[in-house]
Amino acid sequence: MPLTPQRFLADLYATPVRLESATRHLQPHERGLLARDRDQPWTLSDVPLLDEVAEPGGRRRRGGPCARGRPRRRARGRAWSTRRAC
Repeated sequence: MPLTPQRFLADLYATPVRLESATRHLQPHERGLLARDRDQPWTLSDVPLLDEVAEPGGRRRRGGPCARGRPRRRARGRAWSTRRAC
């Protein structure tokens, strides 16, 4: 069975060791708010996470002001830079 974004997040939320590893910056009670069974329905708050997991490497590299190598104006509008904006 292939690992889909839905399965990845369901496994993450349902496996305490994985959830702890991914959320070390959270307090235990905050981590407990994320934990749930694999068969619970998705929420609107899950949509950005599902989208992020679905995009290999994240969306930032595809385009927009955070893309690598894309020229952007500096604050004064005169000089151009190829540094990442993010």
